[in-house]
Order: sequence, then structure tokens, then C-alpha cells
Amino acid sequence: MALRYFQAKPITSAEDADHGIVALVEANTALGFPIDDTAEQVRTLIESQDPTLRVSLMKDPAIEPLQDALRSGALIIMPLAGREIGNPYFQTPGPLYHMLVVRGFTGDGYAITNDPGTKRGKEFVYRWQTLLDANHDWNGGDVGNGERVVVVVGK
Repeated sequence: MALRYFQAKPITSAEDADHGIVALVEANTALGFPIDDTAEQVRTLIESQDPTLRVSLMKDPAIEPLQDALRSGALIIMPLAGREIGNPYFQTPGPLYHMLVVRGFTGDGYAITNDPGTKRGKEFVYRWQTLLDANHDWNGGDVGNGERVVVVVGK
């Protein structure tokens, strides 16, 4: 989603999204990465697909710096312990590990996301604190103890 946004190539259909995912899985495999990527691996994958983008990791993220990044035009890819975010549209019990894109925020404490985990994920809102509490990077399966880090992507 982040790559397509910055390339000004909207996702036009489910088939289009599927083709994009397949292409990224192939690129990910070519880099030697597993299916479940760490934030660092996502950074490397994005840079391999579009070296014009600025991609960085923000460790121990907090609301204000995340909002500042969004104000500057960046998107945030947030790795999460998926079962901790409480999305009512996830199939029970929910994903162990999950990533979503934070695209904006409201004035009353919500992050606006595009969440690929559900058909109702476009502009889905979560409380900032819910996302920060669930923010954990992949670490081989013990996600709840994974590092707190996000991927910031911008032009």
C-alpha cells in the first residue's frame, strides 16, 4: 500500500492488489527473507522496490513523533501483535503478527489506518494507545516480546 501510494498507482481492484502482493512476495523471496518480515526487512524490501523513497525505522515510537511524520507527508507501517489490537472484523482469534499502514490521525486520539487484515480496513480507526501498546516487531514467533519499532516511509 505504501509503495503504491508514493508511486501514485492506486489499487484498483482485489485482483490488482493480489498481483501487487505476489510481486512483493517474489521480491521478498529474492532478498532471502521469510514470509514474516521484521521492520528492518520491510525497510530493505521497500528500498529495493523504490530507491527514491526515504525509509527509516523509528524505535520506541510515541504519538507526537508519529503525528509529526504524518504531517510531513509520510506513511507509517506498524508491526503489531495482531491479537492485541481488538479489531472486531478479524477472524477469531486474529493474527499473531500483523502490519498495517497508518495514514493519518484525528484530533481526538485516533490513528487512521489502512488495515489489510479485513475487507473493512480502509480508513479504519484505532486509538493511538491501542496501536502503541500492541506495537511489537517479528522476532521468530514471540511477538508480544518483540521490539517496539515502526517503518516511516516518505518522499
